[in-house]
Amino acid sequence: MAIPYINSIDLNFNEMLNMRIQNLATPPSNVLDGFVYFNTTMKKFMGYANGDWVTFGHTGEVLTTTLLQKINGISPSATKVEDSTVNGNIKINGTENVVYTHPGTGTNPHSTTKADVGLGSVENKSATTILAELTAAQIAVSLGFSPRNTRVGLESAKGTATGSKTVYIAIDSKKIYLDNANESWLQIGGQETLPWGSITGKPTTYTPPIATPSNLGGVKVGANMTVDANGVLNANDNPTSFILKEESFIATAGQTIFNLSQGQYRIGLGTIEVFINGAKIANSGFNETSTTRITLSTGMEAGDHVLLRYIELINITPYPSHHHEHLPGGVDPIPLVTTTVPGLMDSADKVKLNSTYTSAQADAEISAAVNGLINGSPGALDTLNELAAAMGDDPNFAATIANTIAGKVDKITGKNLSANDFTNTLLAKLNGIATGANKYSHPSKTVISSGLKKIGRDSTGHVTDGGNVTKADITGLGIPGQDTVYAHPIKHPASIITQDQNNRFVSDTEKTKWNAKTRKYVHSIGNGSATSIVVSHNLNTRDISVTLRETASPYRVVMTDIAMTNVNSITLTFAKPPSSNKYTVMVVG
Repeated sequence: MAIPYINSIDLNFNEMLNMRIQNLATPPSNVLDGFVYFNTTMKKFMGYANGDWVTFGHTGEVLTTTLLQKINGISPSATKVEDSTVNGNIKINGTENVVYTHPGTGTNPHSTTKADVGLGSVENKSATTILAELTAAQIAVSLGFSPRNTRVGLESAKGTATGSKTVYIAIDSKKIYLDNANESWLQIGGQETLPWGSITGKPTTYTPPIATPSNLGGVKVGANMTVDANGVLNANDNPTSFILKEESFIATAGQTIFNLSQGQYRIGLGTIEVFINGAKIANSGFNETSTTRITLSTGMEAGDHVLLRYIELINITPYPSHHHEHLPGGVDPIPLVTTTVPGLMDSADKVKLNSTYTSAQADAEISAAVNGLINGSPGALDTLNELAAAMGDDPNFAATIANTIAGKVDKITGKNLSANDFTNTLLAKLNGIATGANKYSHPSKTVISSGLKKIGRDSTGHVTDGGNVTKADITGLGIPGQDTVYAHPIKHPASIITQDQNNRFVSDTEKTKWNAKTRKYVHSIGNGSATSIVVSHNLNTRDISVTLRETASPYRVVMTDIAMTNVNSITLTFAKPPSSNKYTVMVVG
């Protein structure tokens, strides 16, 4: 693996010995001007300059003796001949020269005949004529025997030959085959398929015969007929006509949407009717969703038969406004409504309805009755819900209050009831106090000053200040007088300290070795912008070793310019700013 250098290398005019330039089969990408490599495919040295690769130096092609002889054999005035892009031309010394002229134009410029292409005995017959002539008797005469079977179909459908002696006529390729042997179809007749462009003398247009009731042919578009861009023929395009159509469906469970596929109707004109299991439903039972869809108000059961009968209109309104015909006195009056039969409303009934309360009047009467009921009650108690909440939502409120009153304490003459009433608990406390008991009062405290004190006691047993302890008090206990004064020693022997694995003495020799021990500092560098980075290692020496490596895998060691700036820092210089924490520097010293 190559060692990456991330800064320029200055050889100071020294030679680079035994060097080999990079070998690549294809040009590298993301290069700068001045990049050099050897192309092993072209055997050339390549350099990158001004956005392109250029060759330089030895190309790898050797001028052999044979090549030299060829060059020497070319006279100084030799003519240079090149291909031309112009049909029938060649270039001579860069100039176009006509060497061939096409004999003519048209569909058969060469006047080529069938005989010219080896088809002189071929008759000009259509495929229909050929198929009509291929009778079983004619095939038997041509073969010299009667085939066991004759099949007609597409070329791809003839299958694998089995030696059955069956004759197969391919209607698409116009070829005739004999099942001659196992996996061996033998072509015994028919014609080869020629590209349409290769056929000469073909007509540019074809006028079919006029159609009759017994002959296939062309037809013309007459009155009330149109043909669209796709060749579809449409009838009943008269703006004063319409078509009555029906489409039936077998419903699925819960189905409500039914789409027309054979035509359309106009929304809002009443031109569609819906029948469910033979019974017509009211228009209120479905919605005219679109010109090709209706949506039922309720879902169907699985297997229900739904019939949609609709009028497909051109440009007319089939049902003009005729409501007056259904009013009393019209040609088709709607009967008046009764208590059992729907119909029109009589004017007398309308007068009765007019004498009834309006919605606003009914609201006013109800509001007056409610206001009379609450009779100015406060806002917190002017509804039944608020009154119920005030009574604790207790349906037996009266009984609850009566029971509460029954449990009250009766007032007795001479005894007042209050929060300080004498209870049985207080009586029990009084009965527990002995006869002649008095109230104890603890004496106030006396503050004793700090120091080594003697303790006293008064007549009531309380502690009192007995005064300071004197030397006589101490010696009176049998302690020698010289032992009453303490003098701290100037130093302690090391033996008074107990050593363990966490607390030990360090000798001068060990301290010297520790101070001379090699130290290490490791730090990640790079921020994507700086090309000069200072690393402070604080090892207090320039006698250090510096290693720079990649922070991430494969952790390769890289080379760049490093300066020992001072005893506590170094400066690393890069040709390009490294990205964030791209490299890790280790300083040992």
